[in-house]
Amino acid sequence: MKKINKIALGGLLLTVLLLTVPKANQQANAAKDPKVANLDTYTMTTPAPTDRPIGQVVGTTKVVGHEAVVLIDHETMQVRSGSDVDMEALFPADFQIANWQYYMEKDLRSMEVERGCVDIGDFAFARSGLRNITLPKGLMEIGYAAFYHCDDMEDILIPDTVTRIGEDAFGFTPWLKSFMNGERLPDEEFLVVGDGCLIAYRGDDPIVVVPYGVKYIGHKVFENHREIVDVMYPDTIEYIEDDAFKGCEYKPAY
Repeated sequence: MKKINKIALGGLLLTVLLLTVPKANQQANAAKDPKVANLDTYTMTTPAPTDRPIGQVVGTTKVVGHEAVVLIDHETMQVRSGSDVDMEALFPADFQIANWQYYMEKDLRSMEVERGCVDIGDFAFARSGLRNITLPKGLMEIGYAAFYHCDDMEDILIPDTVTRIGEDAFGFTPWLKSFMNGERLPDEEFLVVGDGCLIAYRGDDPIVVVPYGVKYIGHKVFENHREIVDVMYPDTIEYIEDDAFKGCEYKPAY
C-alpha cells in the first residue's frame, strides 16, 4: 500500500491510497461476475467494517492492472467512491525530462519530480544549482551526465524502478564524492541504487565479490582498478556496460 496524497474533493478532505490488489481478489470477484475474469480493469466494492450491517457497501473503486485507488474520508473514516475522481491527475501520462532542460539553471535549488516521469534526458540538470532532488517511482532511466557538475547536490532519492544510469550521470557531485571518499556509507564498498544498479566502487581487493541483487554494472564503475584479477558475479547480473572495467587488466568474460 502506498499513500499518494491528500486532496479536497466536493468539500471533503480525503487521503488517496494506492493499493495493490492480488490476483486472488480478482478471481474472487470473477466468481461473482465472470466478466472480470480476464480483465485488467474492473470495479471492486469495498465492504463495510464488521461492526456495520452485513452487506453495507462503503464505497467502490476501479482496479486497473491490479492497482486500485481508495479514497478515505477523514471526517467519517469511510471509503468514498472514486468514480468522480480525475484519474489522469492521480496517474499522469508518462513523460520525460528533455535533454539539457535545466542545464546551468543556477537558481534551481530543490525539486520533487512529478509522478509519471520515466526518463531523465542527457545533461538535463547538468551544472544547475540543485542541492537535492526526489525522483518518482516509475522512473526507469537517467541519461548521460544528467546531473554532471551539480556542485551543490548532496542528496538525491533514486527509486527502485531505475534500471539504467548513463555515464557520468552524477559526475563531480558532492553526493557521489562523499561516497567515494568514505564520508557517506563508510562501511560500504559498492554504491548500489535503483533496481540493482551498481554505479560506484571504492574497494581495493584483487578479487571482487559483487553483491547479490546487483543487476546492472554501470559505466566506469571499476575504472583503473588495476589490482583486480578476478570478479565473482551474483546470478542476478543482467547487464555490464562495455567500459565498466576501463583501464583494468581484468576483462569480464560474463
